[in-house]
Amino acid sequence: MSTEQLERDLAPLAQTLRKIVIVLLVSVVGMTVAMAFLRSQGKEGWNFSEGGVVTLTALAVAIAAPLLGTVISRQVVTTNRRKLATGESDSSAGQAKKSQKKAKEADIESLAMLYQTKTIILASILHGAAYFNAIAFMIEGDLLTIVAGGLLAVGIASQFPTVTRVANWVEDQLGRLQEDRAQSR
Repeated sequence: MSTEQLERDLAPLAQTLRKIVIVLLVSVVGMTVAMAFLRSQGKEGWNFSEGGVVTLTALAVAIAAPLLGTVISRQVVTTNRRKLATGESDSSAGQAKKSQKKAKEADIESLAMLYQTKTIILASILHGAAYFNAIAFMIEGDLLTIVAGGLLAVGIASQFPTVTRVANWVEDQLGRLQEDRAQSR
């Protein structure tokens, strides 16, 4: 299958995934703006680095979330790719589809779904941490939580899938899948 054909086949998945990432990003930005507005209306106002317990916890989560999200999403990819290599499957529907398609097309479809899964996992973990920082800002008013939330929002935006990005990832994973199959024999 040519790269152009692969990109055409993956375009609907990339479009759907873009919508998901945009919704996660817009909700974090909207929540942060709302929290900043509400905080500015109170007597407490904003401060910089007073370091309350909620702020420190939110900042710790902001540091841990990208690391955890990356580790978890990579583990999901590796585990599921190895299952695919050995012929294991969590769903009988997936097996039925696979038997009706050419092997490479079925692999591409499975890997594309895996890309979607890993992107949603990572973006969701970042989203949760960004929300927590927005809430911490609302509670304690520390601007560091806004900065951390902004950086997490950038992390969510970095997950924005283009068709080329998805196709390149799938092609890379196809190579790794072949290696996994060779090792499992």
